[in-house]
Amino acid sequence: PVSMEQARVWYGRAAEQGDAKAQCNLAIVHANGEGGPVSMEQARVWYERAAEQGLAQAQFNLALLHENGQGGPVSMEQARVWYGRAAEQGYAEAQCNLAIMHYSGEGGPVSMDQARVWCGRAAEQGHAQAQYNLAFMHKKGEGGPVSLEHAMFWFKRAAAQGDNTAMQIVQQAESTCLSCGKRRASGENMKSCSGCKCAIYCSKG
Repeated sequence: PVSMEQARVWYGRAAEQGDAKAQCNLAIVHANGEGGPVSMEQARVWYERAAEQGLAQAQFNLALLHENGQGGPVSMEQARVWYGRAAEQGYAEAQCNLAIMHYSGEGGPVSMDQARVWCGRAAEQGHAQAQYNLAFMHKKGEGGPVSLEHAMFWFKRAAAQGDNTAMQIVQQAESTCLSCGKRRASGENMKSCSGCKCAIYCSKG
């Protein structure tokens, strides 16, 4: 039979010997109260030990604790640091969150360029929120040039994963110009909007 109490004991023994995965798992059981009481303080301690050894999952989870003030004080600066380290290892959720911090200026300066870069990396890995955010940045020209074609590409990718807002935008774009909002006449299927003359009229293709 499964025994979370015994799991916590053995994770603890391996963690004390420096095993990064065990340290991360020990942090998880402390955070979830599995096999013993909840202790966000201990969760933060063990996530930090695993994170310092380079474990991306621990780096991401440690960043969340710093961002939300769990197990210790809020530190947006530390959250940004640890999201960054996990992001550099290809952790898609960390890449998306790092992009948001660059966009909003949390934990450091605003950088639209970096926001677009990290959104792009997460989006390429299939992260739906990053795909939506990247589409929005292409539409608005944030962190790079306006590209309605790229915006629609990423809105469609996010919509395909069930993002409700992206689904609404894609549906609306079948009859409305993404750039100026001009409605297409019945049966009209143009690549160039007659209203704003934008290069793409958001056809179904």
